[in-house]
Amino acid sequence: MKKQLAILSLFLICLAGFSPAQAETLRAKLTQEVDKPEGHGIVGLNFEIRPGTLPRIMEIYPGTPAAKTHLQLGDQVVAVNGESMLGLSSHAVDVAISDVPGETVHFLVARQGHIFPVTLVVQSLDAVPSKQIQTLYQGLF
Repeated sequence: MKKQLAILSLFLICLAGFSPAQAETLRAKLTQEVDKPEGHGIVGLNFEIRPGTLPRIMEIYPGTPAAKTHLQLGDQVVAVNGESMLGLSSHAVDVAISDVPGETVHFLVARQGHIFPVTLVVQSLDAVPSKQIQTLYQGLF
């Protein structure tokens, strides 16, 4: 794939009129996309979703990014990456939380009247130490 990107850079310079700097910038961006990890990832949370309410954390899976934070059962997720979670369906909440390993997910969490930020980095499902949790998530993807 790297060879194909080099050929694309040459094409952009020779035929499309790009400057070498412009071609290099585009090649670098494309390389970042190609180098993204494959497979699914998780943050390690399971939510209770009820119509018209905020998602409530019902499970925090051991060995996952969420288990390494100060999140607690019963915490409510107010927003994910700046998007309100109020009243969203289970599917919409899942979509809002990235499953791309290495990506950063920013949560705004409510607990006992206090709101605080939590940042998690999505962990590759293959890196989760519990085979039971891997099996649980593999059924979802």
